[in-house]
Order: sequence, then structure tokens, then C-alpha cells
Amino acid sequence: MSAHSLVVKQWLKPVVVAMTILAVGLVLSILVTTLPTTETRSAAVITEKENSVQRGIDASAARYTAMAEYYAAKEEDSVRRGIDADAARYTAMGTYYAAKEK
Repeated sequence: MSAHSLVVKQWLKPVVVAMTILAVGLVLSILVTTLPTTETRSAAVITEKENSVQRGIDASAARYTAMAEYYAAKEEDSVRRGIDADAARYTAMGTYYAAKEK
């Protein structure tokens, strides 16, 4: 009789049970991850989702187009006002100095 037989008997059963549970879990996880998934939704839901995505893209495009037009017009107005202000200033200065020399 071996001195370690009692220890081996105590540990052998739990280790075998734990290894079996881990092996079964590994096999099940591989099966679950590799099996092809079935589509459970109807085609109408998918089409609705695609239409919704397309509407979102169209809305964003319209928004950014409108923002670009707004800022372009705002910048154009700002530039035009600056040019008009400079023209008025130089015209006034010319008039002032022309009157001063007479």
C-alpha cells in the first residue's frame, strides 16, 4: 500500500469531474459559436431598417448642404459688407482731403 493512495483517491474524483465539466463546456461553446445563425426577423423589418438608415443619410446630406450654403452666403455677405465699408471710407477720406486742399 502506498503512502499517497489516500491523497490520490481524495483528489482524483474532483479533478476528473472538473475536467469533464470543462471539456463539455468547451465543446458546447465551440458548437454555439460555429453553428450558423438563423435570421429570426422578417424581411420587412430589415427593409424598414435599411430605409431608416437611408433617410438618416439623406437628412445628414441635406443638413450639411444647407449649412454650407448658409456659411457661404454669410461669408459672401460679410466680404461684400467689408468691401462696401472700405469703399465708403476711402470715398469719405477722398472727399475730406479734396475739400481740405481747396
